[in-house]
Amino acid sequence: MVGGAVPTVLLEPITEGRLAAALARHGEGPVCVYMEGVDADGVDAMPVAPTALGRPGRLVRPDSPSGPFVIMVDPAG
Repeated sequence: MVGGAVPTVLLEPITEGRLAAALARHGEGPVCVYMEGVDADGVDAMPVAPTALGRPGRLVRPDSPSGPFVIMVDPAG
């Protein structure tokens, strides 16, 4: 979405996982950025998996287990 508004997604954890840990450590606020159409070559990322957006994506391995997180999603088709 070049040059347009940036959509905001509200995520709420239902299990004790990465998102819950990030919110507990950093408080409420931005803890994740979804990036579309990014070239993953040479990026240290987890295998492709479903995301909260309902599209496949890869979590870039964070420096800290409690985030912040970057998730590269496949372009919308």
